[in-house]
Amino acid sequence: TPDVPIADLVDEIVAGTEPAVVLGDGQRHRRSLRRRRLAPADSTGFRAGGSYVVTGGLGSIGFAIAEHLVERVGADLVVTTSTALPPQSERAEYLATHGSGDPTATRLRRLERLSSHGGRVHVVAADL
Repeated sequence: TPDVPIADLVDEIVAGTEPAVVLGDGQRHRRSLRRRRLAPADSTGFRAGGSYVVTGGLGSIGFAIAEHLVERVGADLVVTTSTALPPQSERAEYLATHGSGDPTATRLRRLERLSSHGGRVHVVAADL
Protein backbone atom coordinates (compact mmCIF):
# COMPACT_ATOMS: atom_id res chain seq x y z
CA THR A 1 0.00 0.00 0.00
CA PRO A 2 1.26 3.45 -0.87
CA ASP A 3 2.26 5.90 1.86
CA VAL A 4 0.17 8.53 0.07
CA PRO A 5 -3.46 7.64 -0.74
CA ILE A 6 -4.18 7.67 -4.47
CA ALA A 7 -7.28 9.81 -3.87
CA ASP A 8 -5.01 12.54 -2.40
CA LEU A 9 -2.83 12.44 -5.53
CA VAL A 10 -5.87 12.72 -7.79
CA ASP A 11 -7.15 15.69 -5.76
CA GLU A 12 -3.72 17.34 -5.98
CA ILE A 13 -3.50 16.86 -9.75
CA VAL A 14 -7.07 18.12 -10.32
CA ALA A 15 -6.42 21.17 -8.09
CA GLY A 16 -3.35 22.03 -10.16
CA THR A 17 -1.11 22.70 -7.17
CA GLU A 18 1.72 20.64 -8.68
CA PRO A 19 2.61 20.47 -12.40
CA ALA A 20 3.49 16.78 -12.17
CA VAL A 21 2.99 14.24 -9.41
CA VAL A 22 3.95 10.59 -9.67
CA LEU A 23 3.39 7.67 -7.38
CA GLY A 24 6.24 5.17 -7.55
CA ASP A 25 7.59 2.60 -5.13
CA GLY A 26 4.84 3.59 -2.71
CA GLN A 27 6.20 7.15 -2.53
CA ARG A 28 4.93 10.48 -3.83
CA HIS A 29 7.39 12.14 -6.23
CA ARG A 30 7.18 15.59 -7.72
CA ARG A 31 9.26 17.37 -10.31
CA SER A 32 11.47 20.08 -8.90
CA LEU A 33 14.47 22.19 -9.83
CA ARG A 34 17.48 22.78 -7.64
CA ARG A 35 20.21 25.37 -8.00
CA ARG A 36 23.65 23.97 -8.72
CA ARG A 37 26.94 25.83 -8.59
CA LEU A 38 28.73 25.64 -11.92
CA ALA A 39 32.45 25.27 -12.37
CA PRO A 40 34.29 28.50 -13.19
CA ALA A 41 34.09 29.41 -16.87
CA ASP A 42 37.82 28.86 -17.40
CA SER A 43 37.58 25.24 -16.23
CA THR A 44 37.29 22.78 -19.11
CA GLY A 45 36.96 19.62 -17.09
CA PHE A 46 40.04 18.18 -18.80
CA ARG A 47 43.01 17.18 -16.67
CA ALA A 48 46.24 19.05 -17.39
CA GLY A 49 48.69 16.66 -19.01
CA GLY A 50 45.96 14.01 -19.34
CA SER A 51 45.72 11.45 -22.11
CA TYR A 52 42.74 11.52 -24.45
CA VAL A 53 41.47 9.64 -27.50
CA VAL A 54 40.04 11.81 -30.27
CA THR A 55 38.20 9.86 -32.95
CA GLY A 56 38.64 11.46 -36.34
CA GLY A 57 41.35 13.61 -34.78
CA LEU A 58 42.83 14.66 -38.11
CA GLY A 59 39.50 15.60 -39.69
CA SER A 60 38.01 19.10 -39.40
CA ILE A 61 36.04 18.83 -36.16
CA GLY A 62 38.26 16.22 -34.51
CA PHE A 63 41.34 18.30 -35.29
CA ALA A 64 39.80 21.40 -33.68
CA ILE A 65 39.14 19.38 -30.52
CA ALA A 66 42.59 17.77 -30.57
CA GLU A 67 44.31 21.11 -31.06
CA HIS A 68 42.33 22.63 -28.20
CA LEU A 69 43.42 19.78 -25.92
CA VAL A 70 47.12 20.08 -26.73
CA GLU A 71 47.13 23.88 -26.57
CA ARG A 72 45.03 24.39 -23.44
CA VAL A 73 45.83 21.40 -21.22
CA GLY A 74 49.02 19.97 -22.71
CA ALA A 75 47.25 16.70 -23.43
CA ASP A 76 48.83 13.56 -24.82
CA LEU A 77 46.62 12.29 -27.61
CA VAL A 78 45.70 9.17 -29.48
CA VAL A 79 43.97 10.31 -32.65
CA THR A 80 42.17 7.94 -34.93
CA THR A 81 41.91 8.30 -38.67
CA SER A 82 40.04 6.05 -41.06
CA THR A 83 42.92 5.99 -43.55
CA ALA A 84 46.46 4.93 -42.68
CA LEU A 85 49.18 7.57 -43.02
CA PRO A 86 52.46 6.98 -44.81
CA PRO A 87 55.27 5.64 -42.60
CA GLN A 88 57.22 8.29 -40.66
CA SER A 89 60.25 7.83 -42.94
CA GLU A 90 58.19 8.74 -46.05
CA ARG A 91 56.16 11.68 -44.72
CA ALA A 92 58.54 14.53 -45.63
CA GLU A 93 58.79 13.30 -49.22
CA TYR A 94 55.02 12.83 -49.39
CA LEU A 95 54.44 16.41 -48.25
CA ALA A 96 57.01 17.70 -50.75
CA THR A 97 55.31 15.94 -53.66
CA HIS A 98 51.62 16.47 -52.79
CA GLY A 99 49.78 19.79 -52.69
CA SER A 100 47.45 21.26 -50.11
CA GLY A 101 44.41 19.73 -51.82
CA ASP A 102 45.59 16.21 -51.09
CA PRO A 103 43.65 14.73 -48.13
CA THR A 104 46.60 12.74 -46.80
CA ALA A 105 48.89 15.79 -47.01
CA THR A 106 46.27 17.77 -45.07
CA ARG A 107 46.19 15.11 -42.34
CA LEU A 108 50.00 15.04 -42.18
CA ARG A 109 50.17 18.82 -41.80
CA ARG A 110 47.58 18.68 -39.04
CA LEU A 111 49.58 15.96 -37.30
CA GLU A 112 52.72 18.13 -37.51
CA ARG A 113 50.77 21.05 -36.06
CA LEU A 114 49.52 18.95 -33.13
CA SER A 115 53.01 17.58 -32.47
CA SER A 116 54.52 21.08 -32.52
CA HIS A 117 52.71 21.91 -29.28
CA GLY A 118 54.96 19.54 -27.36
CA GLY A 119 52.50 16.81 -26.41
CA ARG A 120 52.74 13.22 -27.55
CA VAL A 121 50.45 12.42 -30.45
CA HIS A 122 49.89 8.84 -31.57
CA VAL A 123 47.94 8.07 -34.72
CA VAL A 124 45.89 4.89 -35.07
CA ALA A 125 44.21 3.93 -38.33
CA ALA A 126 40.81 2.55 -37.37
CA ASP A 127 37.46 2.35 -39.06
CA LEU A 128 35.16 3.24 -36.16
